[in-house]
Amino acid sequence: AAGSGKTAVLVERVIRLITDKSNAVDIDRLLIVTFTNAAAAEMRYRISKSLNELIRANPQDSFYKHQLSLLPNAKISTIDAFCTSLVKEHFYELSINQDFSTFDESELQLLEDNVIGEILDQCFEENNTDFISLFEMFTSPGNEKPVVSAVKRLLRFIYAQPFPYKWLEKSAELYSPDIPLADSVWFAYIKNEIDYLSSYALDLAKENLSLIDFEDEKLNIKFSEVINDDIQEIERIKENSYRWSDLIRERKPSFKRMPSSAKIDKSVSEKIKANRDIYKSILTKDIEGFLVADEDDYQNDTKALYIHMQSLIKLVREVDKRLMEEKRELNSYSFSDIEHFAITLLFKLDENDNIIRTDLARELSENYYEILVDEYQDTNTVQFRLIGILAKKYRNLCVVGDDDQSIYRFRGANVGNILNFEEEFPDTKVIKLEQNYRSTQHILDAANAVIQNNKGRKEKALWTENGQGEPLTFLCFQDASQEAAYLAKEILAKVEKGKARYQDFAVLYRTNAQSRVFEEKFLLSNVPYKMIGGVNFYARKEVKDILAYLKVID
Repeated sequence: AAGSGKTAVLVERVIRLITDKSNAVDIDRLLIVTFTNAAAAEMRYRISKSLNELIRANPQDSFYKHQLSLLPNAKISTIDAFCTSLVKEHFYELSINQDFSTFDESELQLLEDNVIGEILDQCFEENNTDFISLFEMFTSPGNEKPVVSAVKRLLRFIYAQPFPYKWLEKSAELYSPDIPLADSVWFAYIKNEIDYLSSYALDLAKENLSLIDFEDEKLNIKFSEVINDDIQEIERIKENSYRWSDLIRERKPSFKRMPSSAKIDKSVSEKIKANRDIYKSILTKDIEGFLVADEDDYQNDTKALYIHMQSLIKLVREVDKRLMEEKRELNSYSFSDIEHFAITLLFKLDENDNIIRTDLARELSENYYEILVDEYQDTNTVQFRLIGILAKKYRNLCVVGDDDQSIYRFRGANVGNILNFEEEFPDTKVIKLEQNYRSTQHILDAANAVIQNNKGRKEKALWTENGQGEPLTFLCFQDASQEAAYLAKEILAKVEKGKARYQDFAVLYRTNAQSRVFEEKFLLSNVPYKMIGGVNFYARKEVKDILAYLKVID
């Protein structure tokens, strides 16, 4: 969890490895991978600080001075920086120039938009019927944005895989109409979802049954009959999830009317009603949402989709080819390109799709006694393979991460890298850092109550010595304006009473666009604030221009 000292553990391990005189490892034989350049600089600083402290304590000992002298050349960097260094060193094997640069995100977006736009225009000019059919599936005439967006997102996603087009072609085959519905990944996914949802609904119904213990025995019987019927309906749908035809035919649940609850405790009746509303909604809306086609519909849909998928692959290949031509011409590449250059240098596939290491990979594996990776939950499949190949010789791989903190799936991060780590490295020793040094127990309990609902995660029992702390307050508002007004009022009240200072408050939101309503209310209430990681709404160029214009015409 955040605040459990994961990075500190990694630093401590490095320091022990390089300062253990009985079995010391030179620091330049370690590969230390971080998620950001700032984290790499911080780690280098911490190691330098520890070595300098040891040197001051042992001024005559040349051992620690030797390690400090190696530190400037130690491989402590992001995976992107490591790959860039490797590619620049072996550029001649890739038929590229050594002095290449890297695109920033805006430059890459502009290049992609230009190339995709040119190819779309060409397809329309040639009256390419396959492309036009694909285009019409995504959008309406005159609106290219959905197609452009789909191609760009697909390119980013496939380049998070070690062998992009192997993966893409294999994925396209999932749409093959030759695969029966019962054998398809779609049925397996839907079955798992229905099984999960119906299990949750069943738990709620059984909880309702346990709540039926009224003084009136007749009322007990009436309520029990209804809830038991509900349980039978849920179990029927759960059982039918193994056969699509049964699900489609008998998917409509039947619920009896609940008896009057006027004679029972209000809190109990409200709990029973709330649980029942939830599981009725699960069965009539959530599960029903999956059941939109029978097996004939599925065959017809996959037949059409399979053709579209082949057209999409063809379009993506052409865009990728043209992009690489432009990149070579500009002598500039994306970090994703550079990672794949590194893959070309380190491994390839044989005719049976087995990964074969190159001589360079074997040499590097020999050089690196241990590889240490921070924030491992944020690695993608390419990085997972690169790290695994380099760790092949000694199998000394130390990673720290938290699957609950994996938030970069939209960038291609694969949380499966940490969830399935023990399968890739069967002799792994797992150490759970469950003590938290940053938060109070109330915060940990609340966070855990939310995250434990995730289906795919490693179990943890978070605890702290920081005490229980203040309980959380949960409030619901009708809209964002009401929420912002309440916060401004609360902040002012606490500051005026001397209970807090303005700098003691922080407002977190999901996207920068949500800042505007808070800024408006804070300005109206004279609450000073500072934007972090974004631009003050009223300081944005386009807003300042509009405000200046309004002042002129006022």
